[in-house]
Amino acid sequence: MYASRPDKLSHGQTILYEIDMFRFVAGRLLIGKLSEEETWTFIEDFLLHYRNLIDFLGHDDPRRTDLHISEPDFLDGSQPKDPTILRKLNASGTRLWEDKDTGSDVIAKYLHHCTMKRTESKSWPVGTMNDNLEALLSELEPLLVHVARPWRTHPAVRFLGPASASTASGPKGYTSL
Repeated sequence: MYASRPDKLSHGQTILYEIDMFRFVAGRLLIGKLSEEETWTFIEDFLLHYRNLIDFLGHDDPRRTDLHISEPDFLDGSQPKDPTILRKLNASGTRLWEDKDTGSDVIAKYLHHCTMKRTESKSWPVGTMNDNLEALLSELEPLLVHVARPWRTHPAVRFLGPASASTASGPKGYTSL
């Protein structure tokens, strides 16, 4: 038996876990030296954590049970020194969430369900997606500095050149980093 992930005792830990897993996967993709199957696995994991974070930051109609930047439960009792930071993060997150090429709905079509769309080749600008989200995470993470991480943290990752990856599910169209 495997544990699916470390226990998260608070909402803040849930968000920090998403950040650390996003960074871990981005780092693995940046380093490369992966087999084709490992690349596909890490791309899907990158997309999963990317989508979870942009849904948290920018979803326009989150479910009542979703953690969302507009509801301060994720701060685990703390409050930001400047409450406008939450509105700023939400506005920026909404732009990422709505993006017509890399937003939440697009990722869902290639990742979440077995759709007909998955046979179409799709290249993901992993470096750009990473850097755009990291700009927001660098402002979000300090709001959670008081929350303990019972796992190893991962530093922010920056891609210095264009990076893309594909998630097509057919025999053609795969590209690796």
